[in-house]
Amino acid sequence: MSSPAALRPLWQRLQTHPSWHYLLACLLPILTLMLRNEFSVSLGDHTLLILYILPIIISAFLGGLLPGLISTLVSATCAAYVIPPA
Repeated sequence: MSSPAALRPLWQRLQTHPSWHYLLACLLPILTLMLRNEFSVSLGDHTLLILYILPIIISAFLGGLLPGLISTLVSATCAAYVIPPA
């Protein structure tokens, strides 16, 4: 006989596993950086740092304080990569 945990859908099991939140906190800013680089032709020299707010909000909402802080750190690193040196 299978256990009740095996009957739950995969998404529900991932939501309860804490490492999922940290992985999301690291990947969302990197995906935002990749998306920003794809639009670099149409955006020109504008850095559009407001784009990095979305991964922070999503990570903090889904994971809490620590994934939100990790997402902030990764977003700041990605933003420093995008901003040209003065």
